[in-house]
Amino acid sequence: MNLGNTVSGIDIQPSFKLWWNKYHIKAEVKGNWLIHDPMVLEEIYKFQNQYCWDTMKFAWHKNYSVYFSDSKVAKKFIRKFKDSIISVQGIRSQKEYDVIISGTKILRRQLFFNKYRYVTYKYWPNDVWVKKVNKLNMDAKVSHTGEGWKSTVYLGSKKDVAKMQLATGRSEEIYKVVTLEEI
Repeated sequence: MNLGNTVSGIDIQPSFKLWWNKYHIKAEVKGNWLIHDPMVLEEIYKFQNQYCWDTMKFAWHKNYSVYFSDSKVAKKFIRKFKDSIISVQGIRSQKEYDVIISGTKILRRQLFFNKYRYVTYKYWPNDVWVKKVNKLNMDAKVSHTGEGWKSTVYLGSKKDVAKMQLATGRSEEIYKVVTLEEI
């Protein structure tokens, strides 16, 4: 799981999610489905055949993206194709991984609006719920979509979390933000 901050001189940018709930590393290679280096692509396919098909996934986006569930295979890939790689995102340590897979935390570069540590979402909130939340006296930012299908509440402290839970009956999951600096 430990990918580290650099591999073969390529900086690993932090990832804030798992792709398809399985792959924790993403490498982007120069080219897309129209314009690519066929020799590099052939070497990538050969590389894939050497390793388990279950540890890698490919997708054509703006560039050619390769996803990995095994950091050892990802490191070998990065070392072999470092000249063709544009960028790499990944979970760089066990601590980052633990935050991402937890059901109650969100990994981010910074707090929401540089201020709010907690966030909760309510899909299709009814008018009673919206009125309760808007009446609460707390350090929070409440955002409702124009169509009313989603409300987002950003909270600043544990006291505000408690007020929110008491007012709404703990019906929503409240997520705590963990920043990269804190890890």
